[in-house]
Amino acid sequence: LEDPRIPIDNGEIGRAIRGVVLGRNNHQGSRSEAGTRASACLYSLVKTARLNGLEPTVYLRAALCFAIDNPGQALTPAMYLQEPGYHNQ
Repeated sequence: LEDPRIPIDNGEIGRAIRGVVLGRNNHQGSRSEAGTRASACLYSLVKTARLNGLEPTVYLRAALCFAIDNPGQALTPAMYLQEPGYHNQ
């Protein structure tokens, strides 16, 4: 309570994970654990892109192209932001 930088409530965090929570609830009846895991990965990538100020579809397209060209490696949002060459993928 003495540090004004610390919010009184966690509403911002609650709003930030709302989509993930809704997705989790929607996938409770999923037939496949692999499908549920894939959805969770996609939610994570989209949210991370947004938190880094990226348009998720543009970042995901670049990340997929990078993964095809570099098997076993991933293009993180931080890498995408640091290397201008990735923006043309």
